[in-house]
Amino acid sequence: MDAGWTDDVIADPMNWEQRVSDAWASADQRSEEEFLALIENLAAELPPDSSIGIFERAASLDSTGHSDLAVPLYRQALDLGLTGERRRRAVIQLASSLRNLGQPEASVALLMAELDAESDHLDDAVRAFLALALVDTGREREAVSLALTALAPHLPRYQRSLANYARQVSDETPAVGDSRGQWGRDSGADHSLVALSEQQEEIETREDFVRFVHALQADLRDHPASWENLSLESYLEALEAVAASIHQRFKNHGLSLPDQPTWRIIGDILLTARIYE
Repeated sequence: MDAGWTDDVIADPMNWEQRVSDAWASADQRSEEEFLALIENLAAELPPDSSIGIFERAASLDSTGHSDLAVPLYRQALDLGLTGERRRRAVIQLASSLRNLGQPEASVALLMAELDAESDHLDDAVRAFLALALVDTGREREAVSLALTALAPHLPRYQRSLANYARQVSDETPAVGDSRGQWGRDSGADHSLVALSEQQEEIETREDFVRFVHALQADLRDHPASWENLSLESYLEALEAVAASIHQRFKNHGLSLPDQPTWRIIGDILLTARIYE
């Protein structure tokens, strides 16, 4: 059950939530008029100023193509203190409706602010709709970068490579003869990191690992400024921290850390310690 309920709002909120869920599940089997009336009747069981009821009305109008009618209701629900998952859904859906109504800048502003909200399972939805809004404001490279960044953790492999490429996509194109990208970063170091990431993800055997360590040494020699931990002491501290937390990183990506480390995982730890702060 979503947050925002109080005992005196309705006698059985769980039953009401189930009936709302059932109503939405049946939307495709109902006419537009029948579905809208069903949601209106459910919302009418709550007080007139219930942010939850107003949100459900807005969402029903939005889903049936009435974004112009949904927008003021989304705003009203948020102004009334909508909380929990519905609050975040309201922001996402309001931003999407504003984009559809020709206001992509307002959509971008809402979703950029939402990036700083408490993380939950809708994080990637925020990024996806923000990417759409960015396209409509002419910021296509930022949009692609954002979408790829959201996609990267869900890949079974190439997560680090895709994340690095996504960051590069959003960089400004350097001037002719300038080897440095946005903010003066060494683009050669960026490409080196991407190449290392790809090589690490291809490690299968001990020989692959040895070649990767050799490439890591070459990267340190050629691009020392891109290493966060240049001294042996700081690098070992980073290795310790990365190794201690790697199980959580696997969990965040929906993966299980094997009981016995593979050469690839050891390579991942070595590479991550290169940039660990």
